[in-house]
Amino acid sequence: MVSFRNLAARLLVLGVMFFFTGNARAQTWFLTGGPEITQEQRANVFAYVKNAWQVADGRSATDLEAHRRWARGQTDAVVNGEVDYLVDLVMGKVRRLDRYRLEEVFANIKQGALIAGNVEAGHSLELHLNWAREQTEDTLRSEIARIALAGYAAF
Repeated sequence: MVSFRNLAARLLVLGVMFFFTGNARAQTWFLTGGPEITQEQRANVFAYVKNAWQVADGRSATDLEAHRRWARGQTDAVVNGEVDYLVDLVMGKVRRLDRYRLEEVFANIKQGALIAGNVEAGHSLELHLNWAREQTEDTLRSEIARIALAGYAAF
């Protein structure tokens, strides 16, 4: 028997995923309105979100430093816009991801959001991956959607 809470959670995830299919895009503001962060933190947010997108797109995550170098050469507005664009792209693919990719996407998105919120101390990609490995696919999809929509405010 499926509990009402479990059913409601699944419907919520499906509803959120519906908005990220086709040309529909959510208005995400991963870096807008949060605490002040340094240019290096902004570059780190971009690097983790870029890796999340690459994994969601069927590619392998790449060296974070390559992404950081690109972000360091851009204005804050360009990096912010690119982060939001990539988060939207990730959300468009999250429903079709297999378990392994879900875990990686979750870990990268969460690490990026924590850095955006200036609360990354004590967190690491490996800790997020370990947590993700113990969760169901529905839970991971829900968490990715929650973090994508709330950004730094998710924590």
